[in-house]
Amino acid sequence: MTDEEFKQLEKRVKELEDILMVRKKTIPIKRELSINEFLLSKNPKSDIEKTLMIAYFLEKYENMKIFNVRDIEDGFLRAKEKIPDNTNDKINQNIRRAFLMDVPEKKDGLKSWKLTNTGIEYIESL
Repeated sequence: MTDEEFKQLEKRVKELEDILMVRKKTIPIKRELSINEFLLSKNPKSDIEKTLMIAYFLEKYENMKIFNVRDIEDGFLRAKEKIPDNTNDKINQNIRRAFLMDVPEKKDGLKSWKLTNTGIEYIESL
């Protein structure tokens, strides 16, 4: 390779690097939303709402078809939130509000639930 060919190659590489640097700055990097960020964005007012929002996050962002009390409590921990004294009660209050519903199948041997359309609409309206 001659000096002239080498200089031409070097110039082309530099131009390509410049193009890539511009694209790197303009292409947004997509990262996953954490459960903590999700809760903070929705600003829940009570443990009942936090329970519902964690259920929503598990179903919508983590593709959990059904969830149990351990899943909800794990969600509280991952969100860096205190687990409520009686998580089952918070779930039952969301059932009474028609935001969650029982499902016949068990998950890991425990009673399980899923969101209702009403629950999904409520969270998405916030």
